[in-house]
Amino acid sequence: SKLARDYWISQCAHPEKITTIHNGIDAAEIAATPGLDRVPSRRELQLPETARIVSYIGNMGRTKGIEAVIELARYLPEVLFLLVGLKENKDRIRLKKVATRLGAHNIEMRPWIPPSQVGPFLRASDAVIIPPTAKPLLESGQTVFPIKTFDYLACGVPLLAPRLEDTAEVLK
Repeated sequence: SKLARDYWISQCAHPEKITTIHNGIDAAEIAATPGLDRVPSRRELQLPETARIVSYIGNMGRTKGIEAVIELARYLPEVLFLLVGLKENKDRIRLKKVATRLGAHNIEMRPWIPPSQVGPFLRASDAVIIPPTAKPLLESGQTVFPIKTFDYLACGVPLLAPRLEDTAEVLK
């Protein structure tokens, strides 16, 4: 991103040696289907066929701001928030505590999956989400723009994302 480029220049990198090249996707893994029919993917993943589903697919460590997704879920109890990407049991415990404290009973957490298995989760979703918080960006001092954004854009469903310096460059 331009934000990442500017950061490295501020750290004394030579501007003429840095260029911004945005990521891409493997279209075979994330097949966007016009007129997307979610039902087959939901059946495959054992998800409710008629629910409204907002999905986050990615790392759920402390620095990713997943708590903001859970807080949003609290205000939308009629929507299932599907969080896919748990690697550590400590993250599951932490996030379950947050959901319980906030009264967000509409959260489903699933373990980490390899990129080749992300497609069905994207196709099963009514929307995908990047945690709506500036906390990771502010704490790191540099871009934390998720690579998954490009997969999210390719899947053909609405994307919910914070309006931040690192996401605004790609999301218009």
